Amino acid sequence: MIAVASLDHIVLTVRDLDATIRFYTEALGLQLVTFGEDRQALTFGSQNKSLGEQTLMNAQHR
Repeated sequence: MIAVASLDHIVLTVRDLDATIRFYTEALGLQLVTFGEDRQALTFGSQNKSLGEQTLMNAQHR
C-alpha cells in the first residue's frame, strides 16, 4: 500500500463558494488567502487548496 505523505495542489470546484469558505475556515481551521487577480485559496501549513466556483455552464460538461 502507498502512504500519502502530503498533497501539493488540489482545486475545489464548488457550487457555493461562501459556504465552502465558511466550512473550511470555521470547522477545519484553514486560512483563506487571496492572491493574483482575486484568486482564492485555503491553506494550512505549506498546503494550498485553490478555489473555483462552479457555474451552470461548466457543471453541464461534467
